[in-house]
Amino acid sequence: MAKKRANGEGNIRKRKDGRWEGRYTAGYLDEADRRHVLPMFYLELVSGLRKGELVALLWSDLDVANQTISVSKQATRDENGNIVITRPKTETSVRLVSIPQKAVELLQREHLRHPDNPYMFSSTRTG
Repeated sequence: MAKKRANGEGNIRKRKDGRWEGRYTAGYLDEADRRHVLPMFYLELVSGLRKGELVALLWSDLDVANQTISVSKQATRDENGNIVITRPKTETSVRLVSIPQKAVELLQREHLRHPDNPYMFSSTRTG
């Protein structure tokens, strides 16, 4: 599966392990940084987490000392379009994911932006 950049420049490919690769990855991350969403998009690239899993992450899911993220829930939409947090469809989706130190540092800085919100990536929809 190939994903085109918003400006149509090049491809970023998703590998079988769920991580992203491609020569335009730096541009992708630069654009995420410009839009103030770098921690989320960097974590997506290095971890292989699905969008619903990223949206459902709480700060309590981050283990800074062990550089891991606990994945045990996902965000989906109900019939009215509201975001609902549920368990993943399969138990194999519940897992501990190792992340690089750079991801931990980006997440720690992100937490300083909204320390009172339990969600890692706050929005008007998730809180």
